[in-house]
Amino acid sequence: MRKVLILTVLLLLSICPKLIAININDVNGITAHAPQSSALELISKDHRKWANEFHQGVKDIDRYTKNIEEVIGQKIIIKPKPIKIEGIKMRISMRSEIKNGGMAEIKNASNFAYNGDTFYSVTVDHSKCKSKENFSDCKQDSGSSRVELIADEYWTWKNGTEKWVNYAVMPAKNILFDGRSRRFTVGQCHPLSGETINWMIKFRDKSLVLQQNFKSHKNDDGTWIKSNYDTYHHLKKFKSNANNGSNEWTNIRIQFKNTHKPDGVLRVWVDDNLTYEYLGPTAWKGDRDRCTFKLGLYTNANLTSVNKEERENMLIFLDSMAVAKNEIDLIKKLKKDR
Repeated sequence: MRKVLILTVLLLLSICPKLIAININDVNGITAHAPQSSALELISKDHRKWANEFHQGVKDIDRYTKNIEEVIGQKIIIKPKPIKIEGIKMRISMRSEIKNGGMAEIKNASNFAYNGDTFYSVTVDHSKCKSKENFSDCKQDSGSSRVELIADEYWTWKNGTEKWVNYAVMPAKNILFDGRSRRFTVGQCHPLSGETINWMIKFRDKSLVLQQNFKSHKNDDGTWIKSNYDTYHHLKKFKSNANNGSNEWTNIRIQFKNTHKPDGVLRVWVDDNLTYEYLGPTAWKGDRDRCTFKLGLYTNANLTSVNKEERENMLIFLDSMAVAKNEIDLIKKLKKDR
């Protein structure tokens, strides 16, 4: 009976992942919980059992080190630690594992870094999906898992606040897949309540995309009214290699003013090219007019992959990270990354 249930759910996921998809917020601020799928929990437990046998008792940090060395083609020194972002203090989100090398500074590979002498790796296994405070990544959005940081002080963007963000990212392994079901978020502005997030930068269908929510449009009389949410905007297309990844760095720069008033701004530069621009209310009055910055790797719809190996060792690299009040200050902070 257990095997029949698992096969049935896997079939449903492959046909229509959103049948069981539940978009729910991160813990460290969740105020509302959506129902979660016990069937997904069952499949996640089976996957964890498979992963324990597949990894053959190899320590996580040794496995992660080997993965990184295979991607960059040289020996490295790995130092487990939270990512350091100039201009903002961060802390661990959703019990993310870091001491095992899930998030680490990479040394002895300055030739591979985007900028400076070192860079960071973030590795996510679905077999390590977490539960906390009656919420489970394992049971939501067709199977999710993460290694992620959240701003230590809530509300990076309050109503009327403008800040600039910069980071370089490389989708190194098990990130670039065909289809829209699997999503890999690598930066977001999170409101900490409700089921819809202000904006997210993610890899999806071998592309880097921006998901912007809470847009408005201007009527002929000059008044702004609520438009729609859950809109996707293509930023960059990738060709995947044998690792389901790419050896290409991409630099992302974001200017965001979060407000329900008409002077809101969301601009995104990709590799120094202005790729997206929205001018107008970026929140709705009393709804998402404050949010907090999150960075790392948040993976969704892992269980839609028939190949279990592709649910493990999901790896990105990060470098050149800073948050500032304006572009001039941002550039100053980035110069510290040497």
